[in-house]
Amino acid sequence: MAGLLLTHNLMSFIFAPIFVAWTLSWIVIRKNWRALGNLFFSLVLAVCLAAFFLIPAVWEKEYVHLETLLGGYFDYRQHFVSLSQLLSNYFGYGSSVFGLGDEVSLSVGVIQAALALAAVLLALLTFKKHKEISAMLVILAAVSISMLFLTHQRSTPVWENFSLLRWFQFPWRFLAADVFLLPIIGAGG
Repeated sequence: MAGLLLTHNLMSFIFAPIFVAWTLSWIVIRKNWRALGNLFFSLVLAVCLAAFFLIPAVWEKEYVHLETLLGGYFDYRQHFVSLSQLLSNYFGYGSSVFGLGDEVSLSVGVIQAALALAAVLLALLTFKKHKEISAMLVILAAVSISMLFLTHQRSTPVWENFSLLRWFQFPWRFLAADVFLLPIIGAGG
């Protein structure tokens, strides 16, 4: 978490729900409540390790023109991902533009999505036999679907009601979580 805070603040906010879901799930499934103390200590340690960057970034933000990060090209409403883009085989390196003409690949990968879906179905079918792994796969799939939803235009009410989200600028940034989660889910099956 300290590495994410130092390299890309927004990615630490994207991966925090994954981290929380993963650790809390294991704590609840294994009934290891003492691990909460270790978890809290590790988060405090991560923030302390990144404090030399975080403290000035928070306290000196009025000296930076942050409003330029939210308008024009950086307005989140211009960069939602369509379902066809999420499941396409297109691979390109370029920029994100308004509409479907993006030059950058915004796909999560058809094979990764299919394997993750198969793993979740298998987890649901074998839930009684493999409760721990099945529960983890279902929880991670729920987090993954939530992240995918935030990339689609139908999530606009969520973006409008949670002003923190507009700082992400590009809804497709949430694809980073799915690129991480889908192979884990697929391998878990």
